Amino acid sequence: MRSRSPGGVLASRAYTAADRFARVVALNVLWLLACVPVVTAGPATAAVFGVVREWNRGLEPPLARSFLRYFRENFRQAFVLQFLFLVLFLPTGTVVAAALVAVTAAYAFTLMVGYEMSLPQILKASVQLAVGKPAATAKTLGLLGFAAALTVVFPAAPLLVTALLVSSVQRWCAP
Repeated sequence: MRSRSPGGVLASRAYTAADRFARVVALNVLWLLACVPVVTAGPATAAVFGVVREWNRGLEPPLARSFLRYFRENFRQAFVLQFLFLVLFLPTGTVVAAALVAVTAAYAFTLMVGYEMSLPQILKASVQLAVGKPAATAKTLGLLGFAAALTVVFPAAPLLVTALLVSSVQRWCAP
């Protein structure tokens, strides 16, 4: 039996890290491309949540094929959800209300790709998560705020942060 040299282990770790980074960037590019017609931002976001959910489970699905599958599977619900959250988000007028809508939306997409639920069930459960998990809600709010600020300063940030943000939200908010 042959033992690995330290260089081999480091090279393997570097390759794994580079591969993961490339997959994250590729997923974020798919998301941005799918959001170009703004009306598909909800389904594209659901697709990211679905792919990242598989990654968090230790699976490595074919990226584009999985993204498109989740995009199609969740299109109707995600489109309606996107519309509802825009209607709720735009007229809020307060930062607190807008932040709660944003967190509830993040939870709703997590639930949508993970469970077979109707839209009213998703909305109810996402509000329950937002209220019932204050630590996760605070971390999610902080991360969403950081991502928004980073995007203002560094417009290419969505290429790096979207899938990472989704992964964190899913881990923190698992029902």
